[in-house]
Amino acid sequence: MADNFGIRLTLRNLDDATLQLAIDRQEEMIGTTPTMKPILAPGLVQFRAERDRRLNANISTVLGDAFATDLDEPAESSRAVYSTPVKVVPTVAEGRSKRVRLEPDHFNNQTKPLAVEADAIKRHRGPSLHDKMRKIPEFRCVMEQFEQNKMTIRTNAMQFSCPLLVADEVAKGNYNDNDAEFLLRTQMKQVALADDGIEYDFARIKSYIRDRMGQELVSPVSGEPMRGHVSFTEIQKTKSGDVVYMGQGVNRVPKMRVRTWQPTLNPTRRPA
Repeated sequence: MADNFGIRLTLRNLDDATLQLAIDRQEEMIGTTPTMKPILAPGLVQFRAERDRRLNANISTVLGDAFATDLDEPAESSRAVYSTPVKVVPTVAEGRSKRVRLEPDHFNNQTKPLAVEADAIKRHRGPSLHDKMRKIPEFRCVMEQFEQNKMTIRTNAMQFSCPLLVADEVAKGNYNDNDAEFLLRTQMKQVALADDGIEYDFARIKSYIRDRMGQELVSPVSGEPMRGHVSFTEIQKTKSGDVVYMGQGVNRVPKMRVRTWQPTLNPTRRPA
């Protein structure tokens, strides 16, 4: 008990900056060396308690200053003298004017608003956990690798996006190449090579060609004339519907074949 009382007296003699620096160093040491937590934890609790006590005291002071109102009225320097006593009845407007209004002064240097005080407390707490983790070599390497993986995934997603699907999202006003959902919506479900030498989503390029039947067909990317021939790959199957495989063991993969699609005119059937 005597030791704890001595610790509290020592903490009260520290200024706010030194107290916060001591807390940051103890937290950083516990984060770097977890085995030190049982040793440093009791003292860290005392340091945090003293910091919270000071913050609560500051907030209480701000609230007390904000709602303090001076109700003393200055004495009249002179009084009117009447020859005969007259009873003065205050009007409604005069009665209302004497009401006390409790309005905090938000722009007084002596009483800071709560929002300004809260911002000062946030700045006083020091760097965030993300910034602290970057100071540790092990965590810094992991975070840098994670950022690199995000960049690689984004680059690959942009490479396998269909120009027509991207144009559809742009027309809807949903273009955002940093959004994961946008990248998923614009990916080619089945890659197909059109006559203009550009890869598209197979279902989307077929819809593009069918919608322009009876007019000149141009490339949606270059604007140059093109034919309605689309090459695509599909899994080869037997007549019974079984997938044909190639290779053995881990190298066993489905056999693919290249096919060509072009639009056909479906004649209307006459009723029997």
